[in-house]
Amino acid sequence: MHGFVYNGEDFDPGADGYGATPPAVGLGFLKGPVILPDDRDNDSDGLIDEAGERAGMQVFWLWMSEIGAWSADLRYKTMKGYWPDGSPITEGNYGRGGTKPTRFMFSGNPPDYWSEEKITLTGSRGSPADRVIMMTTGPFRLEPDDTEEIVIGIIFSCGRDRLESVYRLKADDALIQTVLDDLFQPRVPEAATLNASTRYALVHNYPNPFRDRTTLSYELPRQERVRLTVYDVLGREIETLVDGVQPPGVHEIEFEAGDFPPGIYFYELQAGLVRGAHRMVLLP
Repeated sequence: MHGFVYNGEDFDPGADGYGATPPAVGLGFLKGPVILPDDRDNDSDGLIDEAGERAGMQVFWLWMSEIGAWSADLRYKTMKGYWPDGSPITEGNYGRGGTKPTRFMFSGNPPDYWSEEKITLTGSRGSPADRVIMMTTGPFRLEPDDTEEIVIGIIFSCGRDRLESVYRLKADDALIQTVLDDLFQPRVPEAATLNASTRYALVHNYPNPFRDRTTLSYELPRQERVRLTVYDVLGREIETLVDGVQPPGVHEIEFEAGDFPPGIYFYELQAGLVRGAHRMVLLP
């Protein structure tokens, strides 16, 4: 999860400007604190209040020209997702009048709705100006003499134009998160059972992250028609490694990255009516 800002125009002028390739800059919330049960899926893993669940974050922003005049109380309200009058910042429009409180100001992908490029359904756009990102997390409990680790990354990404810089920033954020997980929690090959009763299993590729090549493994309980496909982070199919009938047993396939750019990739196994997928990271 992240909060980001980007250039309001496609050309950034001046001696210190970036010209036709203005970057996007964001704060990536890479590791939050372990929190108390709150009946929410805070880490976006599909589970609610699981043991060791870590808090997500809320991201809102203010105009640089205004924040200096705001009291600490008003800033705190904004960080918690409330307007100065105490009403919640809601999803859609200008953050007012909706029915669903939001944790992220303008959470859509520009130029889609709801983003700075399309604040309202009629197409109103945010005025270019300096922004201040305000990020918060919690609540969480810290016992006396206990410690908690929170990891935040400052991410800088540059595409061919200002909107592509945003898309690249989001992809880089996901890549950093994956690499961080693998650095601090080294992964060994471990079978992910797709169907316990008949023993279909897809194993994490090894090594991961990898350079040049990595090995993908899976197990079949009987002869099946198998399709093993690799996708990029945008969901585009980039290579089919297996497409045919295979006998039962353990199978290993080597994936060679070749000229594919560094980043996050997914591989999906389809065996009969059973499907499973894993994520892998190609390093520069």
